[in-house]
Amino acid sequence: MKVRGTQKNVNPVEVNVDTVYVRTNIKRIDEEDFNGWEYDEETYSTKEYIEKLTNSDDTQSMAFLISMLMSEVDFLRMRIETLEGSN
Repeated sequence: MKVRGTQKNVNPVEVNVDTVYVRTNIKRIDEEDFNGWEYDEETYSTKEYIEKLTNSDDTQSMAFLISMLMSEVDFLRMRIETLEGSN
């Protein structure tokens, strides 16, 4: 699916808690009525994306996904600890 966005940077792979966004053909667009990015985007559940990587022998992408998931876990742990400490 073709998508446009105005974020500062476009990550080729973005991992959230339950969704993975894979972006390709990322291009900067500067038009009269739009300044931002245009790209193709595929959306997967985390489980679907892991299965896709498992079947593709793409170890670099698998390592990246694991790293992103661990970062998300660390962030959530930090938030929980902060919230529990504020009670």
